[in-house]
Amino acid sequence: MMTNNPDNIKVKLIPVLGATIGALAGIVAILQFCGITLIKPPESVTFICGVSLDGVPTTFARELTNGGIPKRKSVIRWVSDFGDKVGYTPQQRCEEVSNRFQDYNKQGLLDYITTGKEKGFDTICVAKDEEHGRPCLLLWTLKPGTNPKLVVNQLLSDHQGTGSLEERGSNASEIYIDVKKFLSKLPAEEIPAEKN
Repeated sequence: MMTNNPDNIKVKLIPVLGATIGALAGIVAILQFCGITLIKPPESVTFICGVSLDGVPTTFARELTNGGIPKRKSVIRWVSDFGDKVGYTPQQRCEEVSNRFQDYNKQGLLDYITTGKEKGFDTICVAKDEEHGRPCLLLWTLKPGTNPKLVVNQLLSDHQGTGSLEERGSNASEIYIDVKKFLSKLPAEEIPAEKN
């Protein structure tokens, strides 16, 4: 007659538990090989609208350093008066565009900054890849008569030495800025303490 001796149960469970852990590890390895993750890593970059040290509304990329200290990188300084005549301030543009940057980043769509058209206006937008003809997602609309390629050039030159203009695609006028490379080259500054 067999008894329910706790030692017998432990001996029987060890091989079952080992096989289960091995099977789960195999499933996780297959999912990772296929590019599927079960746990989403925390976002290392967030985009916010803030004010630069000289008082200009600025879109910042906020990152945590290896030591967990928050740093920010100036991406766009909103100094244009485009929209002032209708009460659309640089601060409002900063908030709207920073929110778009963050939304696209959270959705995994912020791979490239490029140019596009929306409702007949030239735009700066984001694209998931460099495939010509794919729609891009609006970041901001340009002033009528503004050359979008020059705006992208200006974005890069405002951050001296941070990157080079990358013209890619089937049309030589296409511009794609790799956002990760661009951000990695921007100088970081400590986030100033808030005034009470």
